[in-house]
Amino acid sequence: MSAPNPNRYAAPAEAIILRGEIAAQMEMRRALEKRAASAASALHDAEVALQAAQEARDAVRRIIDCIEQQQRSVDEVVLVAQGLLHPIRRLPDEVLSMIFEVGLTGQTTRANHRMPFVISAVCRRWRAMVVSTPALWSTIRCEVPALTDQDAANRWASYFDAHFDRSRGLTLDVDVIFGGSDITPNADSAFWKALSHVYTRSKRFTVRCRRFTPAMRECISFFRAPHMEELALDEPEEVVGTATRFTLDAPSLKTLAYKGQKLPFKFSARATCSTVRTVTSAVGSLTPSDLRRLFRIYPEVEVVDLTAKVADLTSSRPLVIASPRLKTLTLVMEDSLMMDLHVAQSFSFPSLQSAHLEVPDELHPDPAVLSAFIASAFSTITSLELRNVVPGIDEGLKVCVGLEDLIVHVDFFPGRDEAESFCLALCASDPAGSWMFPRLRRLSVVAPYLLTVADQRFRRAMTAIAGARCAASPNLGLRPLEKLAIRSSVAFSESCERILALQDCLDTILAAS
Repeated sequence: MSAPNPNRYAAPAEAIILRGEIAAQMEMRRALEKRAASAASALHDAEVALQAAQEARDAVRRIIDCIEQQQRSVDEVVLVAQGLLHPIRRLPDEVLSMIFEVGLTGQTTRANHRMPFVISAVCRRWRAMVVSTPALWSTIRCEVPALTDQDAANRWASYFDAHFDRSRGLTLDVDVIFGGSDITPNADSAFWKALSHVYTRSKRFTVRCRRFTPAMRECISFFRAPHMEELALDEPEEVVGTATRFTLDAPSLKTLAYKGQKLPFKFSARATCSTVRTVTSAVGSLTPSDLRRLFRIYPEVEVVDLTAKVADLTSSRPLVIASPRLKTLTLVMEDSLMMDLHVAQSFSFPSLQSAHLEVPDELHPDPAVLSAFIASAFSTITSLELRNVVPGIDEGLKVCVGLEDLIVHVDFFPGRDEAESFCLALCASDPAGSWMFPRLRRLSVVAPYLLTVADQRFRRAMTAIAGARCAASPNLGLRPLEKLAIRSSVAFSESCERILALQDCLDTILAAS
């Protein structure tokens, strides 16, 4: 039925129909009211039940919390009781301190730099024992972040002071890395005073930082370190500017290591450098003046390890670079090498026994200059590691008649015959009947590339050396080769198989009598 028009009065017939419709709608409404009342009653009952369930849940939760609290209380009582019965409590303080000493002094990571403080916080007995054991405080390994405020600097000053005071006169083993470039510029600050105190009592002192500030130079140059035996300073090469200079006053110094722009140490009237036996340095540049100063300042040095990115070893006049007690010399030229005959002929190392030489073959040094350098510097050696075979090196090595051990790295590339010529020079005498390395006993050949291992020229050269220098060889005046070892840095299975096969062949030749 369509909706009635409210703007008119219903006719009699229509009124009868409307009254019937109204009665039906009212009956339906009363039915809906009953249903709504029933649903409201059910909702009330559900809410009451839900509230009761929540109250029951809260009650159970409180019971569980109470039980758990009691469990924790019981666990604490048991833990305390077990701790009181733990065997470590029966250990004497002397034994316990020895355990801690082994654990702390053997650590190599700086992450545990606060470990003595952590152990001393366990209990009063441990604190008293740790504080009264100087050896637990004699090792300092830490990484100091950028000290952006005075509070941070003071905390680290307290850290160094604690080690200094509690070590009670023991010499210290110090390894410190500075993570920031700006490190408390004030040399009079508590931080640098604390570190200076540590330096004066150090036996080994290693410091690494982005650049050495004036405060760091004063820490090392203005204080005497009577117990110092090993000193290592690491300053990155990429730092641009004037090279750092230090004046050492370490009368017991034996080992000196430095990484940075230039060799940084200068002679001082109060510095006693005759005790230094080992010098290791990786620098950006190296000159003849650096070498002369090195051997003049440290006249008793026995081991020198020098790595230089750029080596300008030239001079306008003859000079002398001498070290009467030098026994081991390592020279690594990384990027650039310039040398003339004045410098090449200037070396005098009468006690030199072992040498390591690395000259990148792409530098192509003058063969005559290189030959003169080797003849001047290496004539007395008995052991040599040669990282690269470059033109002219075999001529210089002919003076090494006392050489007994040789490690040589060879690359047999197409169009490159320096390595093959060097190996063939070991197989035969020269026109005058002289052999290269007549006293050679052990030879190790390192082939760094798969191409070298697979090259037939390489195999022929190795077998020729073994045949010429085996015990069955008729060559007079030539000591038989005891070992000819082939090594490779290539990790391919094919390379390993070929090397093993070649090694078996060489061993068979050398064993022939």
